Amino acid sequence: MSDGHPLLQRRQLLLSLAAAGVLAACATAQPEPLVLKTYHETLSSLLLSQDRQHLVVIGEHHHYIFDTPQALVAALESPLHARMEGELGRFTVSADGRTEGDYALILPSGLDDADRAQALAMGFQADPTEPGRLRLTGHVGGQRYLQGTVKANRIRTTLNHPYTVEIQAEQPRSEQVANALVSPVSTAANGVTLLYYVVLAPILVPFALISRERAK
Repeated sequence: MSDGHPLLQRRQLLLSLAAAGVLAACATAQPEPLVLKTYHETLSSLLLSQDRQHLVVIGEHHHYIFDTPQALVAALESPLHARMEGELGRFTVSADGRTEGDYALILPSGLDDADRAQALAMGFQADPTEPGRLRLTGHVGGQRYLQGTVKANRIRTTLNHPYTVEIQAEQPRSEQVANALVSPVSTAANGVTLLYYVVLAPILVPFALISRERAK
């Protein structure tokens, strides 16, 4: 069969048209438009996994699971942790549920020389907002999940009262991606809170100020 055979020519023409159609579709396809939504989440618990790998924030509507920064783990496990207070800044959530935010741990003024040296070795620096205080700042990244079957009021609170934070989230207009993931946090029969099969324990740091917005 030669290249000039009508059937072969027709087949080649159809393949060329199909390829052109795919290229045209790729060229004209636009990403699904995103909506920037600001909402408020009431936080009731901050939990750390027993293996120190994950920081879990329990909200009224969502759970937020972050990879734990090693600097935060070191600070929480130090002898100074009982004197620390904490801050969490505004969260931002991308269309695929990726969640990021900033945190700070604060030590009061009046530390003796040994404690101050230990704090500086862990990365604390002079707090520019108040003379004498020390501050350790950092960034957390993780994932937002739908609350699932574990309600916020079923988990032991680690805060002196719930706090409301402002969260800025991107989401597709269909919300299919934003609402696709259900929380892996669960409660065992004995009441222990789990992340998959890893035990979660309350963070023993009073997060007296949860967001910058609340401070205003």
